[in-house]
Formats: sequence, structure tokens, C-alpha cells
Amino acid sequence: MGCCEGREASQETDKPPQKRSNYKSRKIRRNINVEAMLSQDFVVQSATQSPIRMQKENTDPEAAPKEDSQLFALNTLKADTKWLEISKWVYVTDKIDQNELKIRQSWAKSPETIGSLALAYLAEAAWDDPSSVQEILKNIQDHLILSIKSGTEDQRDFSFLFLYHSLDNTTNELKHELISKNILQNLIPFLSCQTKQLRLLSAATCARIYKGNEIAQSIFFKNKGAHDLIQLLIRDGDSDEILCRLLEHLIDLILDSNDEVIEKNAQKLIDESMMEMLESIDIHNRSLKVMEIADDLFQMMPEEEAKYN
Repeated sequence: MGCCEGREASQETDKPPQKRSNYKSRKIRRNINVEAMLSQDFVVQSATQSPIRMQKENTDPEAAPKEDSQLFALNTLKADTKWLEISKWVYVTDKIDQNELKIRQSWAKSPETIGSLALAYLAEAAWDDPSSVQEILKNIQDHLILSIKSGTEDQRDFSFLFLYHSLDNTTNELKHELISKNILQNLIPFLSCQTKQLRLLSAATCARIYKGNEIAQSIFFKNKGAHDLIQLLIRDGDSDEILCRLLEHLIDLILDSNDEVIEKNAQKLIDESMMEMLESIDIHNRSLKVMEIADDLFQMMPEEEAKYN
């Protein structure tokens, strides 16, 4: 039951802005199942048990010999956590011998090139410590956007993963750069793609960009992102944990940088039939956490819509 039910509508024309005062900080928890589903752990298995030590000049992608030696060089850089050096390899299109890779079962396309494997390693680094890859994100942002827009499946998947994890600790300045380069317009189509994990990854990545950013929120609405995000409530909201995350994404879409409700954004969600969609998934029969977040979302709606029967 919504806690706004029965509340008298305010007659004041200059009512103070709604604020999400009773909701705890929504710092992303990296250990929940949704995150685990999106995580990757790609390991190069070379002919020896330990990485082959190479001279520094031989770990440059332009200087390294082809085929197996490239894998050895890349593996050495990974073992030494030289992420900036690894980022120089993302452009390399030489094919990988799949027999040289030992890959944990994953939804993502197996890396087929040295460049895609480099992106996989960078995604791991961003997962472990987003602050360690911020310079890299700035350096390769154009490549990431191009790979997401028109790259091969493996390029797309690892560009997505790296972008998502690195956005966990990036600056507003860098987010604005990405926004100005149409990052959202390239992410939104994946909200309706055929792969469930990619749909959820797209939703989570978009949310990290538009959270507290009214320009990005406006772009998301304009490009039908809100419509597609709401559809995911039905399409992918069978898990309570995933449903909680999708509801959080909707909340992030209507709050400004001070956690105050942007009423025009809330109205846009109403116009996209969000309330009807939530009724159709029967919130009352979901977990307590789902009901709490849903009720919080209802409170942010215009007074005449902030009731849930």
C-alpha cells in the first residue's frame, strides 16, 4: 500500500519541491546477483603457467610479434596491472587462437581479437577499481562509442562492460563529454535488443550517465529511452532483485543532482503508462524490498497519481 494513500492534496501553488528524504544512499552494490551476472573473468592460458616476462619495448602493440607472442605480451601487462599500456592494445584487430583462451561461461561473446581481449581485461580492472581506469576511459571513449554502435559482438560486449564499470567513479566533466558525443543515443537501442543481459546492462549504463544530470535525462526521454525502460519491468522484472534495480533506474530518471523531484520528468513517466505497467506486475505480491522502492517511486508522482490500490 502506498504511503501517500489518503493524503490530502495540497492546495498550495508554491509547494516546496518533493525530496527523497527517507531513502538511503543508493551507492551501487557490486556483490549483488545482477552485478555478478554482468561481471567477466577472462584469463589467457599460455603455454607456461606463469606469464612470460618480456622487455618493456616488446609490450608495445606496434613492436610485439604476431599471434602467440601478442597473447604473452598482453598477459604480462595484465599480471603487472599495467592498464594504461593495455589500453593501447584495444585497437589491434589480429585474431586470437581460441584454443589459447580459457574462458568462464558467460553471456558475452568470446573475444576474437587482441583488441577485444584487451577490453575484457580493462573491464575486469574497472570492476575491481573504477578509479584506476579513468584516464583510460577518457582516452578511448571514441573507440568505445564506435564499438558499441557498429563493432563486432565481442567489441560491443566488452566496450559495454568497461564503460559500465568505469562509470562507477567518473567525473561529471567526463560524463558531459560522453553525452556530447551521443553516448545515450547509442546505448538506448539495446534496451529492446534480444539479449536479456545486454538489455539490463544498457539500462544500468544509461542510469549511471543520467543520474542527477538533467541534460542526459532530457536526451533519454527524447529518444524513447523511458518507454523502453518501463517495458523492461514486464519483460525482465521476473526477479525481485532485477525489478528493484529497474525501479531504481526510474527513480534516478526523475531526481536532480540534489535528490529533488523533477516534476516534468515524473509526469513524463505517467504519460508513458508507468503506473499501469506497475499495476500489471502486482507489486503487492513481490518482496518487501520491491514494495519499499515502488512506494518510494509512487511518492514522487504528481499527487493525483501517487496512490496505489
